[in-house]
Amino acid sequence: MTPAAATATVLRPTTVGRDYAAVLFDLDGTLVDSGDSVDRAWNLWCARYDVVPEELEGLLHGHTAVDLIRTVRPYWPADKVAQAARYQLQIQEEDPTPGTAMPGAAELLASLTARGQRWAVVTACSAALARHRLAASGLPVPEVLVTADDCPRGKPDPTPYLLGAEALGVSPTDCLVVEDAPSGIRSGRAAGCTVVALTTTHQADALTEAGAVLPGLTHLEFAHDPVASAGRD
Repeated sequence: MTPAAATATVLRPTTVGRDYAAVLFDLDGTLVDSGDSVDRAWNLWCARYDVVPEELEGLLHGHTAVDLIRTVRPYWPADKVAQAARYQLQIQEEDPTPGTAMPGAAELLASLTARGQRWAVVTACSAALARHRLAASGLPVPEVLVTADDCPRGKPDPTPYLLGAEALGVSPTDCLVVEDAPSGIRSGRAAGCTVVALTTTHQADALTEAGAVLPGLTHLEFAHDPVASAGRD
């Protein structure tokens, strides 16, 4: 018998209008509400490195710590950037309340898993932090978890989503990306994926490059493909 993952019902998002073989989810602001934890960590970081928190406005979602620090302090040497990024990630990895599940996240992931549907998480944070946030939120850790540890170039570079599609054995053009940040949208589009954006951390007018913009995961509905489902026991 063919493994379920190979014959899984394709996804047909009612808001997008075509079929997809897999879903690639961003983490923060998409599956997990980590806003308070992120704010606390970067405020502590700013105090240590004498950075005005307002300099980080609009940059806290969709960027790796290294990329964000390079943006606000482009003149820092590489070793100082690396040290500062490690400190920032350490704060978040040790946060006892790193986040909660976004509305609809648990139900959506359970539905995809029950149907044998392929999905992955593609995030700009570290693997340790991603697992910490998923566990604290009561969400499953997927078999495919692409993090900053895997990618020399973070979003908006296409590499993270290309790696996610490759790990699932799916063409990027057959993947639906679910994002909340402009950099993530650009990453998914550059990889060749279709992108749905959620207005969970940004206003809709900042997400216009996505194929569809929704208020949240509870508005992301999938229909079974009757052809793919036919004849299955």
